[in-house]
Amino acid sequence: MKFKGFYALEEFSHVKMDQQKVLFQYNSKNQMLFYEVFEGISIVFNELETDELQCNKKTFHPMLSINYCYEGHVECEMVKGKRTCLSTKQLLLSVASATQEDFQVPSKYYKGITISVDLVHVSDKTLAVLADYQIDLERITKHLQHHTYCILDSETTIQHLFADLLKSPFQQQLPYLKLKVLETLFIISNMPLEQYVRTTDYIPHSKYKKMKKIAHYILKHFQEPLMISELCELFHVSESYLKKYFKVTFGESVHHYIQKTRIDQACQLLIETDLSILEIANSVGYKNSSKFAAIFKREKQQTPSQYRKEMRDELEHR
Repeated sequence: MKFKGFYALEEFSHVKMDQQKVLFQYNSKNQMLFYEVFEGISIVFNELETDELQCNKKTFHPMLSINYCYEGHVECEMVKGKRTCLSTKQLLLSVASATQEDFQVPSKYYKGITISVDLVHVSDKTLAVLADYQIDLERITKHLQHHTYCILDSETTIQHLFADLLKSPFQQQLPYLKLKVLETLFIISNMPLEQYVRTTDYIPHSKYKKMKKIAHYILKHFQEPLMISELCELFHVSESYLKKYFKVTFGESVHHYIQKTRIDQACQLLIETDLSILEIANSVGYKNSSKFAAIFKREKQQTPSQYRKEMRDELEHR
């Protein structure tokens, strides 16, 4: 098992589970489950739930990385002193070489998948398998060497593929993972990548720190009425500045970030308490329970009552 040849996470302890599987764990709510599916190719299931976590990622060899954000938001430093973000349903392709990066989870939650190809240690046997499936790693890496990285607003095929990976009852079976990794690499190898590249702003560190402070304030005061004009006054920024750099930093508008923070807190209360829907609405900043229910359904595709029942039933059957 060559998992150290892929990357090391200083903040995470790791437990070897078998020949192909390693669990990297920060605590019970922050873990990465690593599988070596072919010699030189891995897949990692990431689930991080915190607003404090900041990790250093060490890349020891030239590495092709395919990162899919299923839910939440994650940031990383792609150029020294400047950051970029990956939001829900986006795909980040990059080639890194003997560098150390760091990543953060500013939205408190991130769930996603990383497929990595160690371009030094990928074996001849693995390359032969890829060739059989008409997967051209050289084409992908050549494109990325010109762009350093690219972010794709993933199309339906990619979304379904990763959703299947996360939800399938076969998720932890190696033959299934091999098929899905080959399918992913085949699709990306045959995509016209230049057509899917989305122009993304880098975030200078000073602006990133300012947006983090604003987000932290929102997390502490989401129960209160929060107006963009008041946030601008409090943090001495213009409205256009706040809207632009908040969206670049967090992948969503200030308004939606406030809304999502309230709904996330409401989800916890629905599961953990017996408070009425009106009481929960009031406690997360909504005076009108009908408005709260409409926003909740838009975010979660079900009513608060349906969500409470489904989650409690799921907990009972674990």
